[in-house]
Amino acid sequence: MMQKIETFNEFCYHVYDGLYNPAMGYEYQCTGYKELRRMVEQGIEPASMEEIVRWENSTGNEEIILVPDVKYLRFLHPLLRLFIVENWDYIKNLKL
Repeated sequence: MMQKIETFNEFCYHVYDGLYNPAMGYEYQCTGYKELRRMVEQGIEPASMEEIVRWENSTGNEEIILVPDVKYLRFLHPLLRLFIVENWDYIKNLKL
């Protein structure tokens, strides 16, 4: 996949077109970067694409309130979600 990418920040900067901006401190990074990094740090596995689609199309109000949605990757553009799910084993092993 990305042979020269070794760190999570490099991945977010190069692969995701600036999801991470090295010129800014952590507190100024975008929500997508912070949430994806939190998933890696805490070992939160993303839901499958089937589960993500189910969540988006048929989630009741109670589930939205009660279940944390970080694993559903709602903080990322829909086109990025499949890439994250398919490459999660690689992403979670990048150096933080």
